[in-house]
Formats: sequence, C-alpha cells, structure tokens
Amino acid sequence: DDRELRLAAKRQRQNEQYHSKRALAIRDKQRRERQADAERGEPPAPCQDWRVEGDMVPEVLMIWEMCMAFAPLFNLPPFSLRALEAALYPAPRPKPGFSCRTQASSLTAPQPQGQAQP
Repeated sequence: DDRELRLAAKRQRQNEQYHSKRALAIRDKQRRERQADAERGEPPAPCQDWRVEGDMVPEVLMIWEMCMAFAPLFNLPPFSLRALEAALYPAPRPKPGFSCRTQASSLTAPQPQGQAQP
C-alpha cells in the first residue's frame, strides 16, 4: 500500500515535469517564431508584372513550388520565381496588353511553295 502511494507520487511528479518541460518548449518555439517573423518583416507587395499571361500564373507557381519541394531529390539549387519565369519565357518583359496567345494566333505556318494559302 505504501509502495503504491510512492509509485503514484513518482508518476505524478514525472507527469508534472513532462508537462512543464513541454510547456516551456512550446513557449520557446513561439518566441523563436515571433522573432523570426519580426526579422522577416512585412511580406512584399503582390506582384502584377509577370512575363507570362495572368491565367498562366497559377501553373507557373505550381511548377516553382514543386521544384522547391523536390529540390533535394532533383539536385536543384534554390532559384527565384523570377528566374523560373525568365527561363520559361526568355524574351524581354512584354508591354502591358501583350498577349502570348494573340501573338501566336497571328502567326501563320509557312506554306510549301506552289500551294496557295487558304
């Protein structure tokens, strides 16, 4: 009976120690996260000057996110979203109102000699 009480008291002390260490670890983690947030500063303003068309931006973001997530597997060095965008569309930044699709549809394939264009 006395031995059971001592064991129960020991378990309770261990439980209290565990919870106090856990609470301390959580507070420390929260402090480090607040400090990291303060060092990072405010997020940048949303970007609207893309090389690719607006409806292609989600796909470019998904490609970049996948590359960053699997960079160790692919042996990729870290690269910026702007670098990916420039690699996908290496021409100079288009002027406002430019459309890749409109530009591509205005081009016609060369016709073999001797055949009339439709």
